[in-house]
Amino acid sequence: MKTMYVCCLAALAVPALAVAEDSSELKAYLRALKSGSNAEQIRAAQDIAKLGAAAAGPAVPALCEAIADNNSKVAAAALEALEKVDAKLHKLLTALLFDGSEKKRSDAMQDISQLENVEVTVPVLIANVRNRIAKDNDRNGIPGDLVRAIDALQSIAPKNPSYLKLLVDASGPGNPRNKNRNYVIKALGDLAAENEKSIPTIKRALAASLVDRSKDTRVAALEAIGKIGLPAKDLAATVKKLKFDGEADVRDAASAALEKIQGK
Repeated sequence: MKTMYVCCLAALAVPALAVAEDSSELKAYLRALKSGSNAEQIRAAQDIAKLGAAAAGPAVPALCEAIADNNSKVAAAALEALEKVDAKLHKLLTALLFDGSEKKRSDAMQDISQLENVEVTVPVLIANVRNRIAKDNDRNGIPGDLVRAIDALQSIAPKNPSYLKLLVDASGPGNPRNKNRNYVIKALGDLAAENEKSIPTIKRALAASLVDRSKDTRVAALEAIGKIGLPAKDLAATVKKLKFDGEADVRDAASAALEKIQGK
């Protein structure tokens, strides 16, 4: 009798999940969360929260997009709703976004990268890196959580236009954090191998960094160009000039890059 009772409860639970995921009500909430006014987005997040874990399938990706929203109230409402829909992911993203400890943020990012549905976090990861890459102290090198976030994005979102734009913007002279900036420049070189269509955009960004005042930035750009190889041969003339740079590290990097882009 007890076994039959448990089975009946399980049978009732499955339809409940299906109803939440397929309901026209949930679909309306998701539309409002994506394209409604800020007030409508906040209300939609609150309504989704009331559905709880039953709405996880379609709601988690939408909530992650909203957490990356430029409006802080919308982002906060979406993060709060995520706690009711996917408590584990909420805990990890909260640590990544707000914890004052670099180690705890880095550990959270490591756990996020191992999630089966890590792809849903892409908007949050991009927004987080964008907000911090030009601000976070890099005296001891780029913070570990940013390294792990960029590495994860290279793996799960190499063809995402927003990720490419993030790297290009963060690689420019507007980024005052040189070590953070140089890590991004090297990431651009890696991205070229994963997204061939991005190579023209990447080359323009790297060409600008070749004439930067910082020798470390010039070296980073040369190393990235070397990773691109033959498709970067149109930069050969500029690279050749750097073989006569005033810094030995730059000269060595220029020679190495030139061999790779000329196919030697």
